[in-house]
This record gives sequence, C-alpha cells and structure tokens, in this order.
Amino acid sequence: MAISPSKLFLLVLCTATVACSELKGSGVRIDAGGSAGGDGAGDGGLPENSDALLDSDALSMGQPPDAAAALDKCDRDSDCLTGHCVDRVCCDTACDSKCQACNLPGKVGTCSRVPANAPEPHGRCIKDPPCGISGVCDMNGECELAAKTTTCGAEPSCKDAKYTPQSFCDGAGACVNATAGDCPNGLICGEGGMCKGSCAQDADCGFSTLYCEGTACRQKLANGMQCVAGKPNACASGNCVDGVCCGSASCGSCQRCDLNGAGTCSAVPAGQPDPLNMCVDQGAASCGNNGLCGAGGSCQKHACICDGFVMPNPASSGLPNPASYTVGAGFVTDNVTKLVWEQPISAGTFTQPNAIKHCADKGGGWRLPTMVELYSLVDFTKLDPRLDNAVFPDTPDAAFWTSSARAGEAWYVSNFEAYASGDVPASVPYRVRCVRSAALRCYPVPRFITSAIDVVDGKTGLLWTRGMAMAERRTWAEAKAYCATLGFRLPSVKELVTIIDFTKSAPAIDTAVFLGPYAEDFWTSSEVAGQPSSAWVVRFRGGDLGGDFNAGPGSGTKTYPSLVRCVR
Repeated sequence: MAISPSKLFLLVLCTATVACSELKGSGVRIDAGGSAGGDGAGDGGLPENSDALLDSDALSMGQPPDAAAALDKCDRDSDCLTGHCVDRVCCDTACDSKCQACNLPGKVGTCSRVPANAPEPHGRCIKDPPCGISGVCDMNGECELAAKTTTCGAEPSCKDAKYTPQSFCDGAGACVNATAGDCPNGLICGEGGMCKGSCAQDADCGFSTLYCEGTACRQKLANGMQCVAGKPNACASGNCVDGVCCGSASCGSCQRCDLNGAGTCSAVPAGQPDPLNMCVDQGAASCGNNGLCGAGGSCQKHACICDGFVMPNPASSGLPNPASYTVGAGFVTDNVTKLVWEQPISAGTFTQPNAIKHCADKGGGWRLPTMVELYSLVDFTKLDPRLDNAVFPDTPDAAFWTSSARAGEAWYVSNFEAYASGDVPASVPYRVRCVRSAALRCYPVPRFITSAIDVVDGKTGLLWTRGMAMAERRTWAEAKAYCATLGFRLPSVKELVTIIDFTKSAPAIDTAVFLGPYAEDFWTSSEVAGQPSSAWVVRFRGGDLGGDFNAGPGSGTKTYPSLVRCVR
C-alpha cells in the first residue's frame, strides 16, 4: 500500500534502530523494538487504525482487526508525542479534570466529558451519602450530587398527632429536614409511625375541638347549634339538650335550651305545658302544681289562698283538734293553727288603724289578727276571760281589735267572753294582741266547693251541710241527735264562726254557698260555762250588727228551738 512521505519518514527512523518511545503520537503506541504497532517480533508491520499515524492507505501488516486498540495504550507520559498518557492512551491534553476521560468510545486520544450518570473514571467523585456526591458524573462534567428525590434524615414518624414526613436532599448537597405538622384531617397517629387515615371514635381525632362523625373528624358544634339526640359528643359543651348544643347537661322544670338561640336554659313562657312534665298536675285541692309553667321557669300553681287553719277546740271539750300551745320567750305558738301570738301584750290602747301600724312596726311579720284568728284563742269552757290563763296570763278585761272590717265599722272581741261585734267605728281605742303566721293552710279558689247537699270549706277543712227547711227548728238536744243521724255533729261555736263573712251584713254569710233561712239563731255544741241550761248560738241575720254572736236573753236556752247546720 502507498505511504505518505511524512509517515514513511517516521517509519524509516524507527526501523533504523532509533529509540522510538518518545515518538508516539496521540492515540498510537510505538513499541520499543522499533516497529510501529508490531507484535514485538520486529516484523515492521503497521495496524489498520483510523487514529494511528498511518492513513487508511497504509499497508496492512497482517494485524488483527482490534490492533488499533492495542496501539492506543501507553504507560507513561513519555510514551506519547503529546506528553500525556491518560487512561493508558496518548491523550491530546493532560485531561486531569473531574469527569473527563481520553479513552471514551469513538473519542480515544481526545480528552472528553464523561456521559451523565457514568461513574467518574479516576475516582475523583467519592461518594458522600446521603446528600453529597453520588459517585457518578452529571451532564455538566461535575460530580453529581444526590437528587432531590433522595431521602435523608430520620424515618417518617408520628407522635402526639404530629406527623414528621420523610426528609429529602435539596440537590445541592444538603439534607432538608422535614418539619413536624398536624396529622391531616385532624387525625391522630396510627400504626407504623404514620397518621391514621380515618376515625372510628372521638379518640382518633387529635384535638378536643373535634369529634368523629362517620370516618371523618369534624369541628364540634357551638352552643345553640342543632345537634342529634344521643350524640352529645358533637357539641363543644358535651351537652345536647332539646335538639341544640347546650351549656347545661339538662334544664329544670319549665325550661328549655332551644328558646334563646344561645344554647342556655331559659324559661318556657307562662301558661305553656312543662316540656319535662315535672310540673305534674297535683289537683286543685292541693294548691300545688297545675301542670303548666309559671313565671321565670317555675311551675304554675292552682289558684290558692294561704290564710287558713284548723280551728282548735278547747282541750276539755272532747271535740276534734284540741287546743295545744308552746310557750316561748315573748311569744306563744298555737300548735293547731300554727299561729304565733304576742305574750305579754303591749300596754295602752289603740284605734284600729294605729293597732294595725303598731303590730307592723314590730317587724318580723307581726300583724293585727283577723276576727277568726283572734277568736281561735277563745276557750268557751272557761269563765271570763275565756282563754287559757296559764298560757296567756294577765290578759286584761277589755276589748281587743281585729283587722276585720266592713263599711264604716270594725270587728273586735270583747273580754274574750265569746262575744264579738262589728258595730263600732275604727276610731274607738281598744287593746291589741299581735300575731304572726308560720305556715298557714292554703286552699284553692274558690274557698267553698259545693254539692247539692254539702259544702267543703278549703280554709278550715270542715264539711258542712248546705241548707235546711224552714220548719227544721230543734231544741239543742234534738239538734245534736239530728246531726248524728246524718253522720255529722253539731259544730262548736268556734267552728261555726269560721263561715261568717265579716265583710257582709244581713246576712253575714255567702248566700250562694250556704242556703237559707238566715234570720234565725243557729245552735252550737258549746255550752255556756256556768250556765248548764244554755248553749252558744250564732246569728247570721246580722241586721245592722252583721254576724254578731252571743248568748243573749231569750236565746241559747237549750229548750229554745233554733236552726241547725251540721259539720264534720
């Protein structure tokens, strides 16, 4: 084959036994034996190689097809004309930068950039995990740093509903530590250091302001917001009352939590039924609850008056409700009526208006007694004064004012002689015994409950016969026997006084309740002390005196026929 003059010159030099080790060109190796690309036997043959000194027209020396690769190899810089033996091939430069090589396929002898993701051929990219050098080259001819997808730092963890995710490298050689944050959707930590994916109970929610509904944690409801009965956990207060979240676990009688929009218990309007049925109707006679709501969330009561009491009878009379007293310091308590009486009484006399003021000024609930209250102290089995002298010593022989009055006149009790009248003006000076009440009897309105034949008095609890025929006049003995045949008894004078209406006259009784006649004396079972042939009568005819009652001349004699109203 034809050889170019320049290459032939180099060949001649080498074959003339001149040392050729310094004459190697880039990408070719000339052995020490003086042959170009020979096999060391001095046969002077040249290989076919596109990177060899010989052109493609060089003579084939019978070398094998891969003889060119063998020619690329060198051991030291002095082996190469370029002065650079790199990667065991003669290189055009020192090729000493990172991620460069001189033996890359197709570029043997030329210092070239190593392809991206290829290992650094000279160990210049030492691995520095997790975020430092990865050990391979990047596309810019530098040592590649760990990618942003490379994990680093601690493993993902979850604690106290705070989840710390996996940390990653920043692609610039540093580890970016992940920041702990709340578990998604308000959940708590689950197994494996991860947050739960759903909830099954409130405890699966990481905050006290959340509750579990279905499989999701939701914000608890504020007071006043609608809630579902049986699910108080949905309310921030923990209370679902009357269909709304409520500030209280329950509301009292006649109260609801859904009325004011604020989720607080407030009163049901008066007159409406109690929503909790705590104001059960106790019946009119009880003066208790009527089943409806009253003002301010209270139970409405049946209309009642609380000024009644059981009328006591003298202890020696053998009648029901015998009188009994307890003496205290400056007062006496009637154990039957529950009235508390002043003892001793104040000196001096008063007009009725001043008597009322005198008692009120004492304070402590003291007041002037009513006619019936003062008459409850009368003991008709005794002589003047007719009351218990052991309990009320030094009671003067005088008239005592009561608070009972009618037009232009006022009632008084005279000398406790079982005589009372309303025929004097309130300006007359009389004595005073003040009273106060501890727990008087309450009774429904109206006071009297009637049937065709009898009357129940709610104030005293006594049951009366309602009427009688005009001809039914009897002696005292006949009157007692007559009442007995009815299953009743003849009332005491104190009992019969209780149905006098001291605000009326002619007659001084409720004529709608008690049927006439009225213009007659009515027997009582009370005998006149010291007069065994006489008994006390009560006159309802009144006239200008109203309901006066006494044992006056011509009446009260036991054989004198009078009318009868029985009691039990």
